[in-house]
Amino acid sequence: MNEDSNQSSNKDRPRGILSEADREFLQGEKELSESAERNARQRIRQRVKAGLEDFELLWMCLSDRDLELVFHPEEDDERHGIRSWSHHAIAFVRLGLWTNRDPHADRIADAVEQAAFAAGWATDVDLDLTKERLPEGDLLLAKIQHKNKKINELRKRVTEDDLGDTPREDLQEELNREASLQYYLYEQAMQDPAVDAEELASSEIFGLEDELSGEDLEKEREGWDKTPVVRQPMPVIVNVSAATLDEDEKQQSEGDT
Repeated sequence: MNEDSNQSSNKDRPRGILSEADREFLQGEKELSESAERNARQRIRQRVKAGLEDFELLWMCLSDRDLELVFHPEEDDERHGIRSWSHHAIAFVRLGLWTNRDPHADRIADAVEQAAFAAGWATDVDLDLTKERLPEGDLLLAKIQHKNKKINELRKRVTEDDLGDTPREDLQEELNREASLQYYLYEQAMQDPAVDAEELASSEIFGLEDELSGEDLEKEREGWDKTPVVRQPMPVIVNVSAATLDEDEKQQSEGDT
């Protein structure tokens, strides 16, 4: 999104947790003195806390009709926007709770069960979280290459039906998990200045070795360094099928979550 569209979006949108001035400041469109910047950051922190506190009241008291009007607008683009914004809200809260040192590992699973209960379903959510610490520099590049080798071996076994004693479903699940972890390793390497750009660009990962040069990567990194972005945006799924609105509603009525 360019600067003009950012400014237009800020002016068109009503005040949320952030005011128009807050958005301009966070996007690097407004220069402040050192003391004014401290005050702005303190004000934003206070509003985020107050916004989080408001969610308890919204949960208990906002009517189902109001909830539907917010989350199920008539236009496809608006519904897709709601999904993207909600995705980032969930990720932001989860990151915040890790920073909070929240000891309850099943916080997200419990929240999903709570939401399902409010929608008329009794559920038992089992959230499997596989974590690998992201290394830096040469260690990160080595881990990507090792992961790539493992993925290729798994893919070959699945393709050639070389399953051994492992069920195909389990092998495919392992392949999907390794591919997902490799994706995040690669995204980290794209941003890590300690990873050699030429070596990363020449790695046979995702079949991109002919599409990305070291010079291209260095230009991307320079662009990131010049922006106010603290965390790089990740792809967000906003639509998983070509189902019509009527089909979506039918799936919901049948209990398809």
